[in-house]
Amino acid sequence: MKIPCIKSERNILMKKSLVIGAIALLALSACDPNPFELPPILLETRASWSPDGGTIAYYRCQVYGSDTAGIWLIDTSGANNRYLCPALSADWSPDGERLVICTPDWNICLIDKDGANFEYLVHDWSSVSPTWSPDGKWVAFARPFGSGSSIINVETLEQKRIPGGGGGYGWSPDSKQLTYAYTPTDTIFLKIVSLENMEVKIIFQNDKDRYGSISPPPRWSPDGERILFQMGMSIWKVDTTGRNLRRLARNAVEPNWSPDGKKIVYTPYEDSAQLWIMNSNGWCKRPLLKK
Repeated sequence: MKIPCIKSERNILMKKSLVIGAIALLALSACDPNPFELPPILLETRASWSPDGGTIAYYRCQVYGSDTAGIWLIDTSGANNRYLCPALSADWSPDGERLVICTPDWNICLIDKDGANFEYLVHDWSSVSPTWSPDGKWVAFARPFGSGSSIINVETLEQKRIPGGGGGYGWSPDSKQLTYAYTPTDTIFLKIVSLENMEVKIIFQNDKDRYGSISPPPRWSPDGERILFQMGMSIWKVDTTGRNLRRLARNAVEPNWSPDGKKIVYTPYEDSAQLWIMNSNGWCKRPLLKK
């Protein structure tokens, strides 16, 4: 089905896209010895594994005229690759029947896994990066342009403001905490906020000039013991205590856990720029979609 397109908001979307594009190019040129050499296009990114472990939802950009940009679904065997809807990101509901998506005009919506029953959850043209809580009650989302990030109750639509730096959020398995990245100065922080009292604690911090920024959203492991995240152009994990920081892959972005925590789906930053899967220890890297 077609997601509603509000023509009066197209200028807003174009302005946001130009701002984000300019920031991304500046960031790349700062760390690239040849800033005039265009980086490879990330064809498939922002993957989210279904709760039953059988399907991965991901964002596919339009590179060639025949491509359809939006959210696609693919079996974890690499088969049955199919288009779902126009959107920028998606995250599965805990029962695996629905997805929460960010539409191209920056609204948060719900949609069935077969593309039916589209409905708005947050309709403000300024919200991105939705993630569904493991208990199914809440969706966390970010507002990058300073109006405050929030969680919203899926049933009652009650909203609560939460701390954060305008990026995405990762849920703890018990749905009582969120992890997020924050970079106010030259120091990068990985933080955890308790939803019971909104207390924030720092679990990791480092020098941005040395490692690069942490790209949201960080992802909590299913066992609640580790956090997976992209820092600079590498994939890392660290214990929730802040110990045992380990790099899992270089020149790789946008990681996410499998439901059992044994695998990680990610995008290698190279010419293929398509989804790959590796073991949670960084071993046995392989492409998801074989050509």
